[in-house]
Amino acid sequence: MPGGGEKLNSKFYCKTASCKLCAEYSRKRGCTSKHCPYLAERVAAGSLTYKGAVMEAFSYNPTFSGSVGAIRKRLSDSVWNGVEHKQRMEALRLYTGRSKTFYTNEYLAAMYLLTATQTLYERTHQCFTKNGLEFAFVKKAGLSIDEYTLLGTAKTLYFGTSDLTGEDIAEPEVISSTALPFIVNAVLIVRFGEEVLNNSW
Repeated sequence: MPGGGEKLNSKFYCKTASCKLCAEYSRKRGCTSKHCPYLAERVAAGSLTYKGAVMEAFSYNPTFSGSVGAIRKRLSDSVWNGVEHKQRMEALRLYTGRSKTFYTNEYLAAMYLLTATQTLYERTHQCFTKNGLEFAFVKKAGLSIDEYTLLGTAKTLYFGTSDLTGEDIAEPEVISSTALPFIVNAVLIVRFGEEVLNNSW
């Protein structure tokens, strides 16, 4: 790799960002890891777009893998539901810390979803304990349909349950255009980690 402030050669960088050179890549099976920590490198190399990342993330999630085509038609490139969403999540991250025992991509995705609106945050913030996420403490009163959807998605991603399926996400009658972008970004977080929140597509 070039050192100091030396400019990266685009062809060299594209090669280093190739999945085929990753230790997790198999010639027969492709990427064998559920999580990819190289989002920034792949985007910078021009080898991965937002839509490409969505397609990949959903294909690696067994719950949603069958709905990628329909979901792709309804994509948005938004990440945050306003600056308040980001502030709520940052506050929770400071409160909970980053214990390696529970601070997984799935945990981060659930936190992203449950801070999407002020009401959802107020009903779920007590679930974020020093030892992990406890959904038993959720207060469901007053949640909108979209907020229930985000709550169900958070459970699905965190526990690997089937509260929400790929077929549900693909149907506009089930998942609104308001809720869909946050669900898509949460699945991206499971695949690529917190870099999704920092990346500029």
